[in-house]
Amino acid sequence: MRKHLPLLWVPVFGLLSACSGDRASENGEQGPQKPLTEILPGTWESVTINVRVNSVENMDSTAYFSIPESDWKDLYMVKPPKVFFEPGNKYRREHRNFQDSIISMSRGMWNVFGDTLMMIEKDATYQYFVKRGNGLVTFSTLMDWDGDGQDDDEYEEVKRKVSISTGGN
Repeated sequence: MRKHLPLLWVPVFGLLSACSGDRASENGEQGPQKPLTEILPGTWESVTINVRVNSVENMDSTAYFSIPESDWKDLYMVKPPKVFFEPGNKYRREHRNFQDSIISMSRGMWNVFGDTLMMIEKDATYQYFVKRGNGLVTFSTLMDWDGDGQDDDEYEEVKRKVSISTGGN
């Protein structure tokens, strides 16, 4: 019986290998994932934003802020913000109203280190952990959303790529 025990592991190992799959197929993509430096260039539109604000007004409390996809138009009366990741590691972020006028715009430089995206502007630097799958990217970070001086608010933004172009601006 002991001689045949190792042979039993062959089908078990095969079954486990077949069930494990790879990250790319779990994310709805074929083959190995491309690096973020290849995926990001183009135009990305915000789908949802969720923020868990910790220590609201420096008190032991938590508040939640959420913008689901339908609320950009219906509640806030704006188009979803867009980020244009341009060649040369430059980017611009635009917020527009429904008359297509720019409400606000910022520009900066971007770079990727593994799954971390750095976005550097004149007066601010943002560092996001990036998850991807099903044609979407999720930017997550801790930031000072409520202006209390503490980077303790959990920010998560889901974006979808709407164009491989950056509009040439």
